[in-house]
Amino acid sequence: MSNALANGSHVDDGGELIRRAAEQALDLRQTVNELIDPKLRELVDVVLIELGFLLSKLK
Repeated sequence: MSNALANGSHVDDGGELIRRAAEQALDLRQTVNELIDPKLRELVDVVLIELGFLLSKLK
């Protein structure tokens, strides 16, 4: 099954979307580090942990 994106491209519902979300979360983590906000950093870390867990299931 595939997912249609706003720009018309398609990616699979599983691995590619999770990988893309993980990359975006890593970028967000770098930005949040610059803000020096411990609560935001913790929230982003939780997201990264969950995405890592999902990625580990793909292999």
